[in-house]
Formats: sequence, C-alpha cells, structure tokens
Amino acid sequence: MKPGSLLPEHKHLHEQISYVLEGDVEATVGTSSKTLHPGDVYSVKSNTSHSCRALGQPVRIVVASSPLLRDYIFGEE
Repeated sequence: MKPGSLLPEHKHLHEQISYVLEGDVEATVGTSSKTLHPGDVYSVKSNTSHSCRALGQPVRIVVASSPLLRDYIFGEE
C-alpha cells in the first residue's frame, strides 16, 4: 500500500488474519480502530466490516483467509 492509501470498508464471508510486514497501518475492525506496526497481527471474523489505511510510509501486509479469497488489487474497483 502506498502512503495514505485506503482499503475501503467492506465485509465478506471469509475469515482473515493479517500480519504487518512493513510500515504502520490504521486498521478498523467493526467499530474498533488500532494503529498497527511491523510484527502486529489482526483478525477479522466472517461478515465483519473492516478497513485499513497506510500511515506515512509504504505498507506491506500478508493476508491469509479461509476459504481462499482472491487477491485484492488496489485501483481496480
């Protein structure tokens, strides 16, 4: 994610767990928001609204989901 990029609020059937590799991100899951740093992990239950925003520098996040979720490609809405 480029600095300031936003993954807009959305929800899906898939459960997911995300691991922050690089940069800082503001993650919102349901009504709770947190600033996460490299090494932090957050999870999202099925059909729960969530979003994230890159803060100040490029961000890399590894996302695992079950069942398998197709890749999200920024800018291809």
